Amino acid sequence: PASGTVDMVRMNGVERPRTFERVSADTLRFDPATFQYKRSEGATGSTGRLAGVEAWDAQSSGKVIVYERADGTRVVADGHQRTALAQEIARRDGRDIPLDAFVYREADGWTAREGRNLAAQMFFIDTACYEIDTATLIREAPELIDSSVPQRSNEFRVARGISQLSEGAFRAVRAGVIEPRIGAVIGELASTCPEIHEALVAMFQRNPPRTVREATFSVIEASHAEIFRAEAAQLSMFGVAPELAGIRERAEIL
Repeated sequence: PASGTVDMVRMNGVERPRTFERVSADTLRFDPATFQYKRSEGATGSTGRLAGVEAWDAQSSGKVIVYERADGTRVVADGHQRTALAQEIARRDGRDIPLDAFVYREADGWTAREGRNLAAQMFFIDTACYEIDTATLIREAPELIDSSVPQRSNEFRVARGISQLSEGAFRAVRAGVIEPRIGAVIGELASTCPEIHEALVAMFQRNPPRTVREATFSVIEASHAEIFRAEAAQLSMFGVAPELAGIRERAEIL
């Protein structure tokens, strides 16, 4: 599209405008804590992926996503690596480097969280699927998981399962209490029983399953066990009861 082109984007049931512009890289700021899901390093949100690149190639630079705050400050939502590189080369060579950007303005009703989710969608389309990050996007903005997002990989299947966890269980998986693939089994197979998710996480933390098959058996049995439901309600007070440990022991025999 030509610079200055405005189109309408629907999100959360509301259509709002975005603008396509050529912007100077030097005018953009960084706030990775607000606009990134994935891990990064430093104030620019860079992972070092473009370290060692010394020449700017406009053709391969693609498009960045920019969020314009109410005070006019423009922040990179997607394209941290490319913008940081453009700024570095521009300072070294004493020249301006323009970037093609889709601009979402707070003044038009866009929130920073929506800007982050739109940027995350673009990131997941262009790069490998990060299970926890993708699960977060599915939970926060499920409407962005459309036909433009690759969904056939095993990583995406894991992300989909994790996204169905209860809030407490999801936080535990994000914190690394159990493996993402095991958390996905809980979310996928016990999606209708969120009240037992944290109990299952605690059980698998104490006695980690050796395989996904073991975890699958345990979750299916727990989902149908009335005693598990009763014990799950008391888990925060008493820990994993012997009856729950029995489920894991039977899974190991199979």
